[in-house]
Amino acid sequence: MRNLLNKLVSPIAVKIVCCILILASAISAVSDGIEGKYSEMHNHINWVIWISLVVGLIVTVEKRNEEIEFKDSYIKPLEDYKVLTDAHIVSLKELIEAYKNRCEGLEEQIENYKKLTEMNEKIIKKNDKIIEEYKNHKLSRF
Repeated sequence: MRNLLNKLVSPIAVKIVCCILILASAISAVSDGIEGKYSEMHNHINWVIWISLVVGLIVTVEKRNEEIEFKDSYIKPLEDYKVLTDAHIVSLKELIEAYKNRCEGLEEQIENYKKLTEMNEKIIKKNDKIIEEYKNHKLSRF
């Protein structure tokens, strides 16, 4: 209904018409008061009051709608920001877990590397010993 009314008549035009009616009723009330037609004067004053109330109501509703639209336009980015922040927090937690797993894997690799180097040192010592024995190997006399 509101969309239909907005399409047929703009709210600014309604306000202008109401202001013209208020002005015309006020002028009529003054002229009736000057002429002594007090019942008609009261009737025009009532029209001024009622049309003023309508204009006041229209302005109040428009301001309320603007406030609601502003709040909605403010709330929507906040909700989007919250969703993005939550997703970022989840990704950071996953990154921390991956880093912890990687560090645990690196510690295991370091331990394995230390074991391998110790084994290589032992093998190198044995090889050096074998080479020395081979070099120092004396031919038998028989």
